Amino acid sequence: NSAILRLKHGINIENPLMDDIHSLYPKTLQVVEASSYILKNRLSCEVSEEEKGLLTFYLAAALERRKRPLQTVLISSAGDGATQLLEAKIRRSFPEIDLVKICNYVSLKDTDLSDYDLILSTQNYEGRDNVISINPVLYPADITRLKKLIREFDRKKNDPKKFG
Repeated sequence: NSAILRLKHGINIENPLMDDIHSLYPKTLQVVEASSYILKNRLSCEVSEEEKGLLTFYLAAALERRKRPLQTVLISSAGDGATQLLEAKIRRSFPEIDLVKICNYVSLKDTDLSDYDLILSTQNYEGRDNVISINPVLYPADITRLKKLIREFDRKKNDPKKFG
């Protein structure tokens, strides 16, 4: 509403965050730029770059609110203490995931893995494309590697093109 009010009345703004918008949200900005003709046609005015930048923040915020965490199961072959430490590290390091279930390999036969977006396993577990093998100790280098892999799973699940 505030953007429409400014546009209708020819009020120009300055957006000191334009460099950040260009570097952090280039695709979202492209969507705003491609659709700004709607405002131009409806309000009979040009939409400034600064205004497009603010609209980009609104769109990015809406997309963030639509994101859903990856439903994840942890399969651990480590003992209870090591598994609890691993769980704590995972929960703290990866806000993109929701660690729904923790099980060991013995109880795995009673678990339906088809309901999960992601499976983290301390042993090689073949046959599924959503399994990531992890070190039971989870060293800093492991966390860095996992961040990249989890980011890809998160992008696929929360692809804005899938939002209907």
